[in-house]
Amino acid sequence: MPTFTRAGQLLAGSALLLAGLAQATPAIDWDAFNARTVSDHILPRYQQFAQHSQVLADTTVRWCESRSSSDFGAVQQAFDNSLQAWQGVQHLQFGPVQLLMRNYGIQFWPDRKGITGRQLKEALQGPDSGSYDAEFFRHASVSIKGYPALERLFYDEGALHSLQNEANACALASAISTQLAHTAQAILDEWQAEPRTGQGSEDGEDTIAGLPELSLELLRSLVQPVEMIRDNKLERVLGKDMASARLQRAENWRSGQSLQSIVTNLAALQELYGAGEPSLDQILRQQGAADQADQISGLFSQAQSQLEALPENFAPALQDTDAYEQLKALSRTLKALDIALYDAMPAINAQLGFNSRDGD
Repeated sequence: MPTFTRAGQLLAGSALLLAGLAQATPAIDWDAFNARTVSDHILPRYQQFAQHSQVLADTTVRWCESRSSSDFGAVQQAFDNSLQAWQGVQHLQFGPVQLLMRNYGIQFWPDRKGITGRQLKEALQGPDSGSYDAEFFRHASVSIKGYPALERLFYDEGALHSLQNEANACALASAISTQLAHTAQAILDEWQAEPRTGQGSEDGEDTIAGLPELSLELLRSLVQPVEMIRDNKLERVLGKDMASARLQRAENWRSGQSLQSIVTNLAALQELYGAGEPSLDQILRQQGAADQADQISGLFSQAQSQLEALPENFAPALQDTDAYEQLKALSRTLKALDIALYDAMPAINAQLGFNSRDGD
């Protein structure tokens, strides 16, 4: 009888322990996380992208009718606004943006072989009538469908003169900006029509390792871009020292938006991580990973503070010893953030797999 009593006590104690653990780590409501992220993060950002891209198209087409030197700044400003709207969704490399390689058409970068310049030159020597229609873009290289080509047309040395005087330059700029606006609107329409809230199918095909597929895509969209930003947008430009730094390797260097693009990227990732309810920050804390959540939040804030202390673009920063060291410090912060995010994934049973950007 005493043995039975002792066994009963052990079983009762085990039950209480399991109950306590269940309370300490509640089930994650991934469907709520997905729905909130789509409605509050993805859709508003794609709406901004579509709106600013349409303004860019309208402004470019309108300017090309007069080609007034005094109004050209409005075209460049519309380009800058549209580009930054794209930077705000650049981390979302899944879903409609991947259809027909739209993501590469929007921004073919990094372009390590100078394909954009060669293809753009060929396109400018193309239709005698300057007619760049849907058929043209159906066969055109992705390198001349988006921002890198437009940036050359709007910001290359002598850009204004070329747009005012070369036969096809303004027609091509108008066509690319219009094509870009159509693409942005199509992506938004498809997200609105099929928001992919991650409810999952009855046979479980929409879940991977217990998580809805959309949840894993969102987690990848948070974690993987940090490495890409550090490697392609910072380290590739900075080189091993100041002597080996190269401005021309920076994204958006012609328009002077390289550092602003990183600011926009990190703000979007920080929102994806910590904004709304339930947020990933809240989920980590609910799963007993408060220390990791604090570390991630702190590193996001540290990176933003480091960016605020830098010049507005790369050109002066690469020529100033203190600014260069600040950029190197930012790179170290992003490395730490990358590691912290990956290390936090086991706390929520997320296996992200291989980095889809490894082949870029």
